[in-house]
Amino acid sequence: VLDFGVAGLLKSESQDLTNAGVEDGERQLIGTPRYMSPEQVRGHDLTGASDIYSVGLVFYEILTGSKAVHGDTTMALITKQIKEQPLELPELEKLDDQLGQIIRKMTSKPVDERYHKAGEVREELKDYLSTKRAGSSSERQLERNPAEATEALEFSDEQRSEAEDQDALDDFLENVKSDDEDED
Repeated sequence: VLDFGVAGLLKSESQDLTNAGVEDGERQLIGTPRYMSPEQVRGHDLTGASDIYSVGLVFYEILTGSKAVHGDTTMALITKQIKEQPLELPELEKLDDQLGQIIRKMTSKPVDERYHKAGEVREELKDYLSTKRAGSSSERQLERNPAEATEALEFSDEQRSEAEDQDALDDFLENVKSDDEDED
């Protein structure tokens, strides 16, 4: 949880335990390397896009059960974050293409290719969910007519997984503030 909003902490001029012993002019590395954005690892200015990168990594982990960045040491994790190549994210294949594209954009290494505000991610995810729900309207019609519902085929494993993904996205969206809420 500390990793999110680190941009605000780094702008602080106060001396505390996280920068005690760091000589003036030296860069600090604050955060968990597995979830740090490339610009954070490099010591560049941080923006909301940095937090979106970190949220994208967590989101990937929640939906796939796999960590996005692997390494045996802190240095290995940092090296993977700053390499120009996109993260591999092999488990994206198990997710819907549209959802995979959203996660890929959240975790894009170049900042200019990433979402810049949480509200942008929220809108993309809402659009994704509304598209998925519209596609399953025939399933809802069957649920309204019990006689037809008993004749319907059971959900496949893939459909059940998609329904669970939608539930996870609903929970996630409830906790993401829109850009307007952030300004209050």
